[in-house]
Amino acid sequence: MALYHKAHRTVLRITGEGALQFLHDILTADCLSVSAGEMRQSCLLSPQGRILAEMILYPNSPDDVYLDIDTSQAEETVKKLRLYRLRRPLTLSHEEDLHVIACLDEVPALADITFVKDTRHEAMGYLALIPQSQLATLSFAPYEDYLARRFSLALPEGPLELTPNRALMLEAGLDLIKAVDFKKGCYIGQEVTARTHYRGLVKKRLLPVIAPHLAAEMPLMSNGKTIGTVHHAAPHNGQMIGLATLKLAAVHDILDGTASCEAEGASAEIALPDWMPPLPKPDDKTAD
Repeated sequence: MALYHKAHRTVLRITGEGALQFLHDILTADCLSVSAGEMRQSCLLSPQGRILAEMILYPNSPDDVYLDIDTSQAEETVKKLRLYRLRRPLTLSHEEDLHVIACLDEVPALADITFVKDTRHEAMGYLALIPQSQLATLSFAPYEDYLARRFSLALPEGPLELTPNRALMLEAGLDLIKAVDFKKGCYIGQEVTARTHYRGLVKKRLLPVIAPHLAAEMPLMSNGKTIGTVHHAAPHNGQMIGLATLKLAAVHDILDGTASCEAEGASAEIALPDWMPPLPKPDDKTAD
């Protein structure tokens, strides 16, 4: 049984009447369909539909919700949530004693720790929020192994992979894992997100790439042209695997065998996960 400490994540808590409804009104996901003992990834968007912060919700009740968010974005996100709550009787706090851990295998039989199924994909296992006192009693596997699994499934988290004020929900594939809902009604950035969805305007996608050498901000090339950029990478079976935003038109050429992909002059493979539906084909006018 391998456990992983998500040390770069901070736990926030929102309590008060209608806490879950408040999040439902401003975040991208259908928060009201998430029950106690479940989780749901979601995002806070700008009015222009760009991702400001990604987070995972863990409701205790409709009036008590934990949020797991990248530490670098926690403070600014709390400020925005306090701004949006207006006169609602809600309390937002940093739960500094809580830590996020994960397990990629079966549910661990650990006393006093309740694991929640990671519903983004069966292979992502389970998540739990635990206090510092329990954290010190556990042994953890190298976190790069957890990253490699997540990257291989094209599941982004945090600002390294979802560049603040630039990343779009549909380009990141977050619509495929219920991190955005198109039926629940208005939320911040909803108009742009819905228009992109219904008009088929996605021109890029965040996808797994495998190569001998990958690093953040490394360009990916095809036929001498830059077709994308690596956001984050980790060791994987003697190579590197990373998440990169790639032009869809170029991706289709590579997958069709009419072009190739390189990273620092070495061959790179676009490793589409089995669960992912066929990639949309942008028309010629919107492909660049």
